[in-house]
Amino acid sequence: MEGDTEDLSLIHARQTTVSLNRQIDSHTQLVALVSCELPSNFFRLLLFLAGDIHARVTKHRQWLATEAAKTQHTTSS
Repeated sequence: MEGDTEDLSLIHARQTTVSLNRQIDSHTQLVALVSCELPSNFFRLLLFLAGDIHARVTKHRQWLATEAAKTQHTTSS
């Protein structure tokens, strides 16, 4: 039980060092890095899904920025 707490503290410490605004090129690298410390496939799956969601949100934000730029260009013409 005490070992589990230490493992979670280590993971939490590593997570806090990663900037939330940082773009992750390949979330599979993140999953590989963290999954070696997580014994449960459930947590590996969660990390994979989190990376996938992050990629989709980033892509959607880029699309929104492109659409906003198009709208701004159209209204200024």
